[in-house]
Amino acid sequence: MSREFYGYQCTSKFAYVYVIVDAVSKCIKVGISSTPWSRIQTLQSGNPAPLHLWAFFGPWFRDKALSIESSLHKSMSKKHLRGEWYSINPSFVWNFLGTESLRYLKGVSDESY
Repeated sequence: MSREFYGYQCTSKFAYVYVIVDAVSKCIKVGISSTPWSRIQTLQSGNPAPLHLWAFFGPWFRDKALSIESSLHKSMSKKHLRGEWYSINPSFVWNFLGTESLRYLKGVSDESY
């Protein structure tokens, strides 16, 4: 599968880290997907509350995206609800990726695809 998005060719070898917000409970889901704009449709079918794609970051090679996702999940563990859902403000992810996680992000945008 391949799709052009913001000038990037997205395949299963690449992934984005995404943040989806439940409009009613305000909890967030942090995960990875090569097509986060499609992932929300899948999640919405099993959720009665409206879901919104708050942000997505990347694309990165899938193993880097998994590493970033894992670090985020660990850093939010005290706010864990169930699965990949957390009771935390989505801006936490933005702040985390901009500060604590720079070791994962440094140079990632410069990699050739």
